[in-house]
Amino acid sequence: PQLGGDLDVNGNKIDMDGNELILDADADTSITADTDDQIHFKIGGYDALTMAHSTTDYTTVKIYAPLDNSFATPQLALIRDSSSPANWDYGGSLQFRQNDSAGNETTYAQIIGRSANVSDGNEEGALMLYVAKSGSTQLNTLLYDDKVQFYREQKLEWYHHKGTTYTNVLDWATPTADRTVTLPDATGTVALTS
Repeated sequence: PQLGGDLDVNGNKIDMDGNELILDADADTSITADTDDQIHFKIGGYDALTMAHSTTDYTTVKIYAPLDNSFATPQLALIRDSSSPANWDYGGSLQFRQNDSAGNETTYAQIIGRSANVSDGNEEGALMLYVAKSGSTQLNTLLYDDKVQFYREQKLEWYHHKGTTYTNVLDWATPTADRTVTLPDATGTVALTS
């Protein structure tokens, strides 16, 4: 059926105005498709979110905030609204997926938040970074408030350091026990053994 004029859905007025779907009484919240392959979501009279797709370029989603103050905005909140939170619950996940050579949708990387401590007033969090290895997603790095843990025997690497074509790597010999290395409170060069 063709839509035109006003619709009434469960008591809420919805106006159809050309390419704009008006969702509230004062007409400042709407969905508009006035540009080919692009959708605008207007909230409070402002285009807060746009989605666009091009078969020759890329698909984009943009979130806008029309504020001139110093607050961090716009915000994307992934909220796990649990009535019984526990330490080390997994929170939201940001996943980066694409096809493999056989056309299978594969997660190549993801970021997951966890609640290390949910005690009111003592909340602590952790951020887990995953990357794919040999066909499965593996925990790579875990960020805490006071440390960074490497899980996959990673090295620190400076690629083409200081404008050269040389790569510099910091690594550990295979340990035989837990080790702690403390750099001195001094300026100078760290001495190396041969």
